[in-house]
Amino acid sequence: MKAFNIIKQVFAATLLCVLVACEEIPSFVEQMDPPVITSISPTSGYVSDDIIISGQNLQKIDSVWIGGGLARIRYKLSDEKMVATVSNVSKTGVIRISGRNGEAESTQAFTYLFAIPEIQSYPTEGEIGFEVEITGNFIDYISKVLIGVNRKEAPIVFQSRRDMRVIVPVETDLTEVPMVFVYKDENGEREIVSSSDFRIIARMPILDNGDEITAITAGRTLTLEGTNMRNIQRVFLEVDEDTRIYARVFSASSAKTSFNFEPRRMKEMSSITGTLKYQYYGTVEETINENFVLSQINPADASYLWEDVVLSYRNIRQHASFFSCDLGALFFGVDLVQQNSTGSFINPEGLNNQRAMDLLFYVNNSGAGAFYGPHATTSVFRNFQYVDPTGTDTKAAEYTFTNPKLGVDYENIKNDTVLFRVLSTANSAQTALMYRVLNGEITADTKIDDSLFSAITSQPTGNSVGTASGTPVVENAVIWMKRKKDGKNGLIRVKRIQDYPTLNSNSYIIFDVHWQK
Repeated sequence: MKAFNIIKQVFAATLLCVLVACEEIPSFVEQMDPPVITSISPTSGYVSDDIIISGQNLQKIDSVWIGGGLARIRYKLSDEKMVATVSNVSKTGVIRISGRNGEAESTQAFTYLFAIPEIQSYPTEGEIGFEVEITGNFIDYISKVLIGVNRKEAPIVFQSRRDMRVIVPVETDLTEVPMVFVYKDENGEREIVSSSDFRIIARMPILDNGDEITAITAGRTLTLEGTNMRNIQRVFLEVDEDTRIYARVFSASSAKTSFNFEPRRMKEMSSITGTLKYQYYGTVEETINENFVLSQINPADASYLWEDVVLSYRNIRQHASFFSCDLGALFFGVDLVQQNSTGSFINPEGLNNQRAMDLLFYVNNSGAGAFYGPHATTSVFRNFQYVDPTGTDTKAAEYTFTNPKLGVDYENIKNDTVLFRVLSTANSAQTALMYRVLNGEITADTKIDDSLFSAITSQPTGNSVGTASGTPVVENAVIWMKRKKDGKNGLIRVKRIQDYPTLNSNSYIIFDVHWQK
């Protein structure tokens, strides 16, 4: 019991110390004096005139109202003086200010002086989405500019005493009618109508091949052809009032005659029918096909996807490394091609030459990675690069078919040629496909065939890429490859290159491969 009493006494003493300490904690709440208005000058004025507000504690003010209409704070000169500008929503009445330290009102009233805008010049035509200018005097009294037969309000982007700029609004009825300028006087809103009609220039998309756009498989690409295709902002399939499946929109061609899109993949393994539409000018929608069919891809038609393939440089006296896009297999340390100590090629062993034709070959080139596919020229078969025994030169390995030991059929090799093209950002269609690969939109469910590359006019032509004389292969490069024998397509995404000025065993490349089934 004595021990229990001691514990109670200690607890009580501790609680008392805490309470006392709390009372002694100083307050850090900022003490701010409220604002005060002592005078305003002038006491009357027009829109855009400045009013000097004098008083106390004005630095923390962030809002000013003149007669109940919000004004713009132009300057806060000191704690005793600030300047506000009369707006076209101001009215006659007292001036009220507000800030973190409170509110205050003037004892004097401000008289808002009305004026009639004097319009001296205005445009007679303008393109939707572009600015047009109106000039004159008291232009800042104009509160609205109405354009078109439906009197669409043009957004004001700039306004002063002498001029203003507005954006031509979206209007599908292109009937030419006068512009209307709205302002206020003592009795309310008034209108000034231009003496000349205003012509709205609308570059509305006009489809030429709408009847041909009837169906698509998710992950594929269609092309809309016509005029002003660049103004299309969205393409979507409207299934019902609550369901829209949006497509990925690609930029139009430089001639503004095409528009590519790809409906996003569905989770359901079924087809969906709906109304295919496109949208332009932000809100305007047009129908392409009322019975458009969007289908899911058949997994059997999808592609191979081999990720994070690693190929490394091998010493010239060691075995080469190869990757098969068909098998997804990495052949490493196979006696396919081997050099002896003098730099001559000895007989290939192990993996036969015909299987070698199906492989993607890699070598490393100073400053960049390099891909070589099997190919043949005249009587020479080239399939990879090597460094000569001195280590001072990078050459292409050549086999002549006059050597009976190789047992290579020249025609089969020629037909098995693999060609490459590094996709370029200088071409819009190539850029669109490149971004799809880099953004992970080309997946194992994407069918890799000729239709995927239909918008690209330049076919793969090089037997290799990344060589000293060819297009550099750098990290995040995307390469289109095509095999001549069967027309199969593939895509390579380069993810990492570890290179050295002098080739050595530390050099390697990491990449993903999409290959057509």
